[in-house]
Amino acid sequence: MLQMVLERLIRVGRLTVIGPDGRRMNFGAVPAGVPDLDVVVRLKGRLTPVKLALAPDFYLGEAYMDGLLTIERGTCRGSI
Repeated sequence: MLQMVLERLIRVGRLTVIGPDGRRMNFGAVPAGVPDLDVVVRLKGRLTPVKLALAPDFYLGEAYMDGLLTIERGTCRGSI
């Protein structure tokens, strides 16, 4: 479910999501000359991907603050 949401959402840059099971999902591509737009996040907790797919506006910040979403490469600066 999260994969379908992110496939439609990511248009510029690349986002790699490492799920709780260790599986990697890649979305988008890094534009030439802009390596800053390459982000890797790791999700912990079996329900985290489902919650993010259903209510990303609410759950993204909560998952980050609870340590269920960690940024392994890149930043989450306001580029949206």
